[in-house]
Amino acid sequence: MIADALDNILGARNAIVTGVVVAALTFPLGYCEGQRSANAKNDAARAVANTETMKVDGAAKEIAANERRIDDALVNENTERLLDAVQQAPNSVPDAARVQLGCERLRAQGTPDATIPAVCGS
Repeated sequence: MIADALDNILGARNAIVTGVVVAALTFPLGYCEGQRSANAKNDAARAVANTETMKVDGAAKEIAANERRIDDALVNENTERLLDAVQQAPNSVPDAARVQLGCERLRAQGTPDATIPAVCGS
C-alpha cells in the first residue's frame, strides 16, 4: 500500500516535471512567434507610413516645380522688359548732376587726379 502510494506520488511528480520541462522549452518559441508577429505589424505600419509620405512628398515637389516654371517665366519677362527699356532709352550726354556724381565716385575710390576726366574739373 505504501509502495503503491509512493509509486503514484513519483509518477505524478514525473508528470509534473515533464510538464514543466515541456512548458519551459515551448515558452521561448511562443515568445519568439509573438515578437515576429509584432515586428511584422510594425514593418507593415512603417511601409504604409512611408508610402503616404512619398505621396505627399511627390505632390509637394510637383507643386514646387510648377511654381519654379511660373517664376522662371516671370523673371524672363521682366528681364526682357528691362532690356527693351534700356535699349529704347535715348543715347545722349548725361546731365550735369550725373557727371558730378560720377566724378565724386572716382575721387572717393582714390583715383589719381591725373586720370580723372577733364569734365570733372580739378
